[in-house]
Amino acid sequence: MFKKIFVLLFAFLVLNIITVYQFDYADNMDRKDIFSKIYNQTKSIFVRKDIKTQNLFFKITKDKNSIKISGLFKDEKELDKITDFLKIDKSDNISFKDGIITDFQTFEEIKPLIEKMKDMFDDSVKLSFKNAEFYLKGDLIDENYKSLLESILLSIKLPIKNDIKIAPLQIEIDEPNPESLDSEITQDVVKRF
Repeated sequence: MFKKIFVLLFAFLVLNIITVYQFDYADNMDRKDIFSKIYNQTKSIFVRKDIKTQNLFFKITKDKNSIKISGLFKDEKELDKITDFLKIDKSDNISFKDGIITDFQTFEEIKPLIEKMKDMFDDSVKLSFKNAEFYLKGDLIDENYKSLLESILLSIKLPIKNDIKIAPLQIEIDEPNPESLDSEITQDVVKRF
């Protein structure tokens, strides 16, 4: 009994010493980075070697005030997880293929942007992810959203190339009826005398 406990304690002590000596404080100041490195290292152990891996590709667009996703994913179960997590309304033009590796941290990073897409952009907005790079293109509805968008883009740690414009302001001007102007002017003149 004591022998088993001693072996377990010894193994625990050896693993702790290895962990402490391999830990690099300069690279691991943020707790998220620590856990993401551990996750990526352990994930690489369990990835099947017989499947050819491909990069993830997807495009998120706004159409008729609903958010749509299209792209290449591993399977329908994974797509459902992504659409539920990002609260995407529809999926369109979807392909499935074994070997697609989905990094859910990518979706965690862009979630604040996706949540604001309906409110901030018109129907021309498009966020695409290809070759590990984001591309954002579209028109902001209002110039006031520009600072909010900049703060969201700064909070995302992944690089995003963007082509953002401000949609032209559409002001409806009511043209006055000439007959009503004449009557207002005559009433004003009568009141003065």
